[in-house]
Amino acid sequence: MCLTRKRQLELERWNWEGDQIVLDTVVPASRPLPGHKAKDYPTDVRKHLVTTHSDVLRRGVEQDLRAHVASLPGGDWARCTGRTAGCFDYRARMVADFVAQKVAYRFRGNDAWLFPEETLLLRAGDCEDRALLTAALLLESGVSTFNVRVAIGRVVFGRRQAYDHAWVVYKNEIGTWTVIDPPAATVQTAPRGKKRAPAERPPRYEPYFVFNEHHVWRIWNREAPTRLSDYVARDWLKADPRQIGAPHLDVLQRALTGAAPAALEQLEQRFQRPLSGLFGPLVDAVDRLPYDPALHFDNSFVDEGWAAVKKQLAEFAADPTRVDAFAVAAHGIADFYAHSSYVHFAAQQPRVATDDGPAVACYDPGAPHGGLPRPPEYGPTTAFDLLSERFSHNAEVLQVDRQTGAAHWQGRILSGRYAQPGDAKGELLDHLVESATWIPEHYLQDAEFHFRGALPHHHEIAVDDHDRDASHELYTSDKQYREQFELRTNTAIVHVRKAFEACLRT
Repeated sequence: MCLTRKRQLELERWNWEGDQIVLDTVVPASRPLPGHKAKDYPTDVRKHLVTTHSDVLRRGVEQDLRAHVASLPGGDWARCTGRTAGCFDYRARMVADFVAQKVAYRFRGNDAWLFPEETLLLRAGDCEDRALLTAALLLESGVSTFNVRVAIGRVVFGRRQAYDHAWVVYKNEIGTWTVIDPPAATVQTAPRGKKRAPAERPPRYEPYFVFNEHHVWRIWNREAPTRLSDYVARDWLKADPRQIGAPHLDVLQRALTGAAPAALEQLEQRFQRPLSGLFGPLVDAVDRLPYDPALHFDNSFVDEGWAAVKKQLAEFAADPTRVDAFAVAAHGIADFYAHSSYVHFAAQQPRVATDDGPAVACYDPGAPHGGLPRPPEYGPTTAFDLLSERFSHNAEVLQVDRQTGAAHWQGRILSGRYAQPGDAKGELLDHLVESATWIPEHYLQDAEFHFRGALPHHHEIAVDDHDRDASHELYTSDKQYREQFELRTNTAIVHVRKAFEACLRT
């Protein structure tokens, strides 16, 4: 149905406070000294976070960070300096956004770690440099050292691709450790000719050590090296991961980060884990409402879905405090691109270059076929043949023969059937979720509802998660599927951002 059921960060697995203090905190500095031949002279890793009496970092907060906050719509410097509820989380968000937007990622191989003041001056650094700067700015802005850790370890993509990485974890105001890792577009090329690898699924953070200005701690991880110095000294296979999140949350974050921090903060609060521990899925509040197929663009309720999106956007435009209305609209926009056949046909036209990567032209609800140059075709000579044996139909709902049912959808943008009577599909969890979902009666009573039984099932044609599972039939290779996922995600980001800006101009 939606982009919400995969396991995400697995942060609950680790004790981010640290499991055991590391007494040997000396590591090789890997930087040349004037008049000294040795490069790897000993240094203490903790000194990178000693921010006391650093006027450079103080100016970084009071001048650079303040200017950045002032440049953001709705940016509120008073919240960055206040001590009321929400102020510390707000300043953490602003520091993360400042580093993401103003400090470029630059792969530097196994060069020396820069001090935060150096990274601030250069406005560029690799993962360790940006992590150290993020942590230092958090500390300088008044966040307690007990609530900040720099983590070093690895980030894992899929089942095989693991890269050495450094990031920040921050304990928020409700006592939950969260990752702060500046977003980036690609996984960087690894040393020794390793091929560039895309982020196929939400990355998994696996810490080996964490530290602040006072201590270094080991994390109980059987993959971790025994000594801190051994790990720091090795040649890192470096990654610069994408901003993390379930696909719906990822769309919102990438569409609104830097443009609407206050709205994004409220939107992120709509995503919760109903189950505690490792297996809790990240669930959007829209999915907890009584199921409305139009809000998710399921069962080919395309016109009805866009009418619902338009209504929610109008409510938000009339009252910008109605962030909940925008959230429902944004969820619907993302679902349209993930669930419908629009991008399948739009992808046959020239691509659109965006900051997030290639996209297609946004769907236009007021134009014939949504702006496509020709009507969609689902005949036997196409890859989207509705009568193909690859696609199923729901004989319990369809009241005509399958050929007549398929002909009903020729020339129209369609989406897969979902939660129809007697029709649950997919792997165990998906099957149980669909079985527990039902379509409201007024949809079932529609005179043409039975034609929706001729649609392929949602799982057979939707592209709403990073990975192609066994139920998917439209794209027969992982490469095709990943290309579609990228196009659909990037196009949704563009559309959500445009919708938000249009509402503010109204």
